[in-house]
Amino acid sequence: MKDYDIAIVGGGAAGLIAAWAAAREGAKVIVLEKMEKTARKVRISGKGRCNITNAERYDEFLSKINTNPAFFRWAFSSFQPNDIIELLEKYGVRTVTERGNRVFPESGKAWDVATAILDAASEAGADVHIFKEVTKIGVTDNKIKSIEFRDTENGNQAVITVKAVILATGGLSYPRTGSTGDGYGMLEKLNHHIITPLPSLVPLKVKQFEFAKLQALQLRNVEVSLEVEGTAVGTEFGEMEFLDNGIGGSTVIRLSRKASEALHKGQNVALAINLKPALTPEQLVDRIKRDVRSGEFTTAESLMMGLLPRKLVKPFAAFHKIGLKKEVADYTDADISKLARTLQSTRLNVGETAGFDGAIVTMGGLSLKHIDAKTLQSKKVQGLFVAGELLDLDGPTGGYNLQIAFSTGYLAGKSAAKQVKE
Repeated sequence: MKDYDIAIVGGGAAGLIAAWAAAREGAKVIVLEKMEKTARKVRISGKGRCNITNAERYDEFLSKINTNPAFFRWAFSSFQPNDIIELLEKYGVRTVTERGNRVFPESGKAWDVATAILDAASEAGADVHIFKEVTKIGVTDNKIKSIEFRDTENGNQAVITVKAVILATGGLSYPRTGSTGDGYGMLEKLNHHIITPLPSLVPLKVKQFEFAKLQALQLRNVEVSLEVEGTAVGTEFGEMEFLDNGIGGSTVIRLSRKASEALHKGQNVALAINLKPALTPEQLVDRIKRDVRSGEFTTAESLMMGLLPRKLVKPFAAFHKIGLKKEVADYTDADISKLARTLQSTRLNVGETAGFDGAIVTMGGLSLKHIDAKTLQSKKVQGLFVAGELLDLDGPTGGYNLQIAFSTGYLAGKSAAKQVKE
């Protein structure tokens, strides 16, 4: 195999944009992807629709970035949402902007986005290889010299001389797509500090409910608060979904970063769920009183079916020790007040997250102290650049994390190409 200027490890969103950016600057680029196809995580993102980016205003976008938005400013300035939208449209992927400034392919197909960024890298001149797992980065006198890899189909080993390496192997989320943390080990061997990677934007596991009976039940217009050591640290309004062993949905996903961090520290974590947030406590009591007096409901079970989805009634009643056979005619004001309180305050203890298998993104990763924000080059090894989820950068749902990958990939690719020219 011939020698190259730049080897890019990982053919995901960051790696392919890095390849496109570097190759169009005239660098000889090879992309080494260990899986059977590139951009596997892109292909399943957004439930198969791919939330490409977020069209929010510049400063508003940056304010959503966790850990160090000032660090990300350089990459974001170099390649913004309009840039990825224009690139995709050049390759036939038209986009639409939906609620919350979220940008999707008009086709609704994540595969179109994955194909477009692969085509962009290839047409710019990058050589993209699949089934190639990198085993060693060759460094001499703190400078990149070579890269070793093996073919995962036949086991053949190869070494090529390179002037720069861009690590874009992804984090640990969705490991079935190839994100198995390989880059962390490579960086640690080169004396870089890794901040403990944790799952983020992830469902949370709780123990108290009979989740097998509730699986796939979705609730709308609920309010969920996250409590850490008894103190509320965040509240979200929207959708909640019961899974086989926990709770997901947009509200929980948005709160999960703080939950994951607190659980890692050994703190007590709980979710407080308000199933009737549109009503004040007094209004809810009045509504239940009207239902009780209406004569329409005879038992507590029938009364609750007017307040909750049918599937939720029995598990909810069991959790709160509500007798479903009790006659509504026997309800006292105290009974009504208690029912109202339970509907607006169900507290579930969180035992753990759903782990990296269920996480949309990884928080933590390579300490930004080891990276030059203006180029994304390592401060320890000349010619080593890092992009994407390996970096200790992440954002909320809504297209922010893919934009982090695109922006850091672009800056790393352009910077590496400039360096090898010099």
